[in-house]
Amino acid sequence: MKKGNVEELLSKLGNKIDQLVQEARNSDYAKKIELEKRIEELKKTKDKLESDVQNFFKEHEGELNDLGKRGEDFIDEVKESIESLIGKIKKS
Repeated sequence: MKKGNVEELLSKLGNKIDQLVQEARNSDYAKKIELEKRIEELKKTKDKLESDVQNFFKEHEGELNDLGKRGEDFIDEVKESIESLIGKIKKS
């Protein structure tokens, strides 16, 4: 999973938390207490996930960059092979 995808998921989680906060504001007291507890749990989970993701990308930055480079090289090789094959087909 790419860093951008993870950040997008965390952003969506943040938006859901905001929606729950809004719902809690418009709820009766008992439901509000229940929602506030759940919101706090979700905020802690989101914070931990953000920290874990940042640590993962820091710890594995070299490997991820290498993997990305190898992926790009592979795509370039496939592209060249297809272009060569198309050239051979056009000549025949």
